[in-house]
Amino acid sequence: NQGYLVSGSNSSFEFGMYHADTDKPVPVPSLNELPIEQIYAGGWHCYSKLRDGTFVGWGYNKVCFCA
Repeated sequence: NQGYLVSGSNSSFEFGMYHADTDKPVPVPSLNELPIEQIYAGGWHCYSKLRDGTFVGWGYNKVCFCA
């Protein structure tokens, strides 16, 4: 199990890390510590629903998507 993998441009840090554009899946170690139930991926941001019903968000936040 490699944990959670992402790929794409990451132009708005929607991966939750500061890596540049990648066309191959790369792991996101910070997500492995969370009790994730579901992940919602958007164009500029992502959210994760945790098992306790709370949400965490990351990505482009210029207009408070992740507030």
